[in-house]
Amino acid sequence: MPLAAAAPLLCAGITTYSPLRYFRLDKPGLHIGVVGLGGLGHVGVKFAKALVLKVTVISTSQNKQKEAIEHLGADSFLISTDPDQLQYDIEGSKNALYTWVSLGTKAGSSGSRTR
Repeated sequence: MPLAAAAPLLCAGITTYSPLRYFRLDKPGLHIGVVGLGGLGHVGVKFAKALVLKVTVISTSQNKQKEAIEHLGADSFLISTDPDQLQYDIEGSKNALYTWVSLGTKAGSSGSRTR
């Protein structure tokens, strides 16, 4: 793979994998929620499933449900704009809620943050 193609995968990989390890969310059986199924969300779901975690994807788009469950292996999917779904799931509890957001909008600079 050319370096130019590999660099984004390496960046996304460390951005999503490092917090899972740092916050000790890498123990099989833990349940995490991944908010957003963009580029980092995709990688986060893949790492979490590889670590044998239970994963719920939380998105504003119902159109991403099939991708989250069938293609990425998420265990469940919630629509964040549906209060009934969110209330029901909060009662089920998760060990962590995992999200990545873009920090930069200036040309030539962007970043992400793990919360």
